Amino acid sequence: MKVGLVSISFRHLTPEQVISHSVNAGIGTIEWGSDSHLPETDLENAKKIAQQTKDAGLNMVSYGSYYKLGKDMDIVPYLETAKALGTSIIRIWAGTRGSEKVTEDERKRLVAETVAVCNKASEYGITICFEYHPNTLTDNYQSALRLMQEVDLPNCRLYWQPNYNKSQEENLTALKTVLPYVDVIHVFYWNEARDQLPLAGGQEVWRQFLEIAKEKPHIHYLLEFVPEDHEKHLPEEAAVFQKLMQEVL
Repeated sequence: MKVGLVSISFRHLTPEQVISHSVNAGIGTIEWGSDSHLPETDLENAKKIAQQTKDAGLNMVSYGSYYKLGKDMDIVPYLETAKALGTSIIRIWAGTRGSEKVTEDERKRLVAETVAVCNKASEYGITICFEYHPNTLTDNYQSALRLMQEVDLPNCRLYWQPNYNKSQEENLTALKTVLPYVDVIHVFYWNEARDQLPLAGGQEVWRQFLEIAKEKPHIHYLLEFVPEDHEKHLPEEAAVFQKLMQEVL
């Protein structure tokens, strides 16, 4: 198992540069983002990036879309792009408001949209994974778990990432609770001020997360938010987390 990379970590780089830096850092997989490197409206670009990624010996774990529930968006272009890319996971967003601000009627509409999206995705053999993120229905583990139970479809899954405004115990509880639904984990280390810190200083934090997540051996781990958003830090970040994975998983 090799650690992967979220391409939006380096929006300032071209896809070719992202691939090159990934290879040099020992990265194994890439999640290509739809907002910069791989727009959902450009199938030829998707095919080109797919071939370049494969030629470099890298896998494509997912398509990181910015499809958001409740915005009257069309999932089909994202499905077609993921198909062209050759990946079976699309990341989407569970709305644009926090779970406590969403009424029960609004929530029912978002759940119904999710069911429709997942049913359409099943025609493509694609799994829909929700970003685990503030200001969405997956802003905490209680609401995220409820969403999975409300949708209740095999191709509706979750990403997970720590919330550094919460305590370590709260994050551990969150991961334990939603783990049965988690396919992808975003890896980064912040303080409460959202400073992007080196993973070397957060090894014990992440060791505890990995001890929980190792129950599911097929989770994908993707680096995101490297210090300074600079590619020069990627080799060290990848090496630190790769070592942790080898020790724990």
